Amino acid sequence: MKNIKILNLKDNELDSYTKLSIIKKIEQEINRIKPNTIYTHFNGDLNIDHQIISECVITATRPVKNTNLNKIYFFEVLSSTDFNFGTKKKYEKNNFKNTETFIDYKIKALKIYKDEIRKFT
Repeated sequence: MKNIKILNLKDNELDSYTKLSIIKKIEQEINRIKPNTIYTHFNGDLNIDHQIISECVITATRPVKNTNLNKIYFFEVLSSTDFNFGTKKKYEKNNFKNTETFIDYKIKALKIYKDEIRKFT
C-alpha cells in the first residue's frame, strides 16, 4: 500500500468539481505510479461520488501510449451497490481477490466512516 495518495477532494461533493479536473488528477497519479492494474468503484453504485470516480477512472485510463495498464477491476461497496433498488445496473461478480493482506487498511478506513455505517439487519 505504498502508493496511496489522498487527493483531498470533498467527500460527498465530487459533483461540485468538473469531471475534467478529477480526470487530470487521476491521470497524474497514473503517470506517477504507472500501474498495470487499477481497482475502482462499480459505476452502478448508488453513491454519487463512487459513480463520478468510476467514470473519471474510465476516461483517465483510455488507451494511450507508454502505459503499463492492462486491467481495470470494478468493485462493489455492499452498502451502496445493493441498495439501488434495481434502478442502476446490477453488479455481476466475475473475479475474486483475496484481500486478507489489506484487512488492517480496510478496518482503518471503515473507522473514518463510523458515523455512516448502519447496523446489519
